[in-house]
Amino acid sequence: MDISKAYPSPKASSKSFGHSSFTGTFVWADPKNQLVFIFLSNRIYPDRRHKILYNLKVRKTVRDLFYQARLSFKNESLL
Repeated sequence: MDISKAYPSPKASSKSFGHSSFTGTFVWADPKNQLVFIFLSNRIYPDRRHKILYNLKVRKTVRDLFYQARLSFKNESLL
């Protein structure tokens, strides 16, 4: 398996779970990393041809930033 394509993020634990919707809303919880991510959007407004959120990979980018920040915080707490 190509870990860079892991869903929802290569940084997510195997204990994580959630749901992504057609409209772009995304809810994900990762108990192992003590992280809950809720992204509310409407990527099909004003119609289905609207692809900016999808093309910019906003959900993935923001989600990966949260994981990166959480892992950095955990590592600093261990110092």
